[in-house]
Amino acid sequence: MYDASAAPLHPANHQRLRDIAKLWVYRAEFADMQLVCNQHGPPEIVHVQDLRLIPASTIHVLCQDQDTAFSLSDAWRTYCETSPHRPRTEEELSACSKKLKSCANIPRDWTF
Repeated sequence: MYDASAAPLHPANHQRLRDIAKLWVYRAEFADMQLVCNQHGPPEIVHVQDLRLIPASTIHVLCQDQDTAFSLSDAWRTYCETSPHRPRTEEELSACSKKLKSCANIPRDWTF
């Protein structure tokens, strides 16, 4: 997988912002994401930002133009609706969050 900490920020993140599709991807979906990207032209991953509380990343994919970026984002959104890797029910979401114990000691009774 792409290591964002090892590379400087790609210039396209500033110069061709409209040509970048930003995809929210669970780690288990990475191979599927590559297949979806390949259907929309040669993908170039220009940035990856890992999310800390769940096993997912925001992945920036540089596309040929903004229409391709929009089509890729739409295709990924369609895939996500049926992805077997995403929690669908409250029970699945609860089970997923119990696996991630990084915030286990945060109190639930907030008072301001």
